[in-house]
Amino acid sequence: MGIAQAVLSPLAQYVISGWGWRAAYLLLAGLTVLLAPLVLVLFKPDPRSAGQHMDGLPPRSGRVITARRKRGTRRALEVRDPVWAGSDWTLGRAVRTRAIWGVMGVAVFQSYALHVIGVHAVALLVDAGFSRTAASGLYGVMGLGLTFGLIFWGSISDRTGRESAYTLGTLFTLAGIAGLGLLTPSAGLAAAWACAIVLGLGLGSRPTLFSLIAADIFQGRQAGLILGLAAAGFGLGGTAGSISAGMIFDRTGSYAGALWLSALTLVLSAASAWVAGPGRVRRPVVRRRRANEEPFSLVGFGQ
Repeated sequence: MGIAQAVLSPLAQYVISGWGWRAAYLLLAGLTVLLAPLVLVLFKPDPRSAGQHMDGLPPRSGRVITARRKRGTRRALEVRDPVWAGSDWTLGRAVRTRAIWGVMGVAVFQSYALHVIGVHAVALLVDAGFSRTAASGLYGVMGLGLTFGLIFWGSISDRTGRESAYTLGTLFTLAGIAGLGLLTPSAGLAAAWACAIVLGLGLGSRPTLFSLIAADIFQGRQAGLILGLAAAGFGLGGTAGSISAGMIFDRTGSYAGALWLSALTLVLSAASAWVAGPGRVRRPVVRRRRANEEPFSLVGFGQ
C-alpha cells in the first residue's frame, strides 16, 4: 500500500501533466494487468499452505512455523479470559456483544479520517499554495511513512498491547493532521517532509491494528465473517469522509472543518478500541524462555 502510494502518486501526476488524466488511467490499468498474476504465484490461500493449520483442526503434516526471537525470550498471546477465548464465535453471538460494536466503531471512525486524507490531501496541499507536482510528491512521502508504520505499529502492539499501540498511533495521526492543516510552502521542504512522514506513520497504525484487534477478540469458524461485518464500517466511514470533506470545502472554501472532524473521529476510533477491549481477552506478552524450552509455535492464532 505505502510503496505503491509513494511511487504511483508522483508518477500519475507526471503523466497527467504531460499527457492528460486518460493516459494516467491507462498506465495504471496496464500496471494492474501486469502485476495481478503475481497473486497466483505469491498468495497463500489457507493456513495449511503456509505450514500452519486452522484452530481446532489437525495439521496436514507435522511441520509448523516457529517464531524465533532474541535469545532468552519468547513472544506469545496470554489468554486473559479463558471462557471467551475458548468459545467458537459465530456472527449471531458476536453481534450481541459490546466488543463487536467497538470493533465496528474503530472501522467507521478511522475510515472517515483515512478517506479525508486519502481523497483530499493533494487538493488540500494545492489549495495551501503547493504546486500539483509538489503536492503529489508529498502524498508519496506519506506513503513512505505508511509503509514503515504498517510494520512498526504491529511490532509495538506485540509489546504494549493493541489498545495502547492504537492510542499512540492516533496521537501520531493527530499531530500529522495538525501539521497538514498549517503547512504552507514557506515552511520549507524539511518541515513538509516531516509533516508528511509523521502523518503517514500515524495512518499506518490504522489498518494493521484494526485487524489485530478483531482477531484477538473473535476466533472460530466464522472469524472471517465477523471480520467482514466489522470491516464494512470502512465503507460507511469512507463514504462519509470523502463526501463531507468536499461539501465542507465547497461551502466554506477551506478544508479546516474537515480536518477538525477528522481529528474528532480519530479520538472516537481510539475510544472504540478500548470499548472493544482485545486486552481483556488476549494480551501479547514477551516472556523469558526457560532453559531447554522450545520456541513458541505459531499455530492458528496462537490460543
